[in-house]
Amino acid sequence: MKIFCLIFADTAEGSCNVTAEPFLDRDSAIASMTGQYEKMLESLCMEENSNSSVRYCNREQASARIVDGPSIYIWSIKELEQDIRVAVEVADGLVQNIYANTDVSAEVYDLDLTDVPEEGGPIEGELRQAALAEEIGAPGWRTIW
Repeated sequence: MKIFCLIFADTAEGSCNVTAEPFLDRDSAIASMTGQYEKMLESLCMEENSNSSVRYCNREQASARIVDGPSIYIWSIKELEQDIRVAVEVADGLVQNIYANTDVSAEVYDLDLTDVPEEGGPIEGELRQAALAEEIGAPGWRTIW
């Protein structure tokens, strides 16, 4: 599984601070970086095209930098491959256990239940199918087996 880590470092006020924020997709990491970069430019009263020898900035696809005299602000997005694995134990047609090598959540959608519809309304199985379709329709979801 790929994760995208937004790393931010700054040397403002004589200190050195580093933070990291994980994202499940690259676009979210880039959007967060861009927002932070633009907010920092605004707080420093800088414009992206007003560069001098002691105050300058630049932004690329997965990185950005602002230099304001002795203060430096750097953003970088790193792509990391994580070996996240899930094993599902099924016996007699029922999920017994779900195992994983890290903290994950799992939702089981049993679409095989037979239901009696209530006066023209959707049956329970149809509601579960709709809930499943909504869940796996979100960005980042894909069939793995």
